[in-house]
Amino acid sequence: MVPSIKFSLESNGTSVNFLDLTIYKGKRFYSSGLLDLKTYQKPVNAYLYIPYTSEHPMHTLKSFVQSELKRYIRTNSDFINF
Repeated sequence: MVPSIKFSLESNGTSVNFLDLTIYKGKRFYSSGLLDLKTYQKPVNAYLYIPYTSEHPMHTLKSFVQSELKRYIRTNSDFINF
């Protein structure tokens, strides 16, 4: 155990936030026993990205948005959360 690492648990009885996921009992739980997942965004997230006027190559700038979209597809079990 590392004393400098701290975990917090946010739960409202039906869901729990863990890292960048919200784990909850959704439609899949009642039909097949699997927990559902959706992307958790902290309330302080300002969605700040590197500005297009920076000196980064254009493919790097485009990949930030593309990677974020792929992450939403991978971490959401219900299509409505995409």
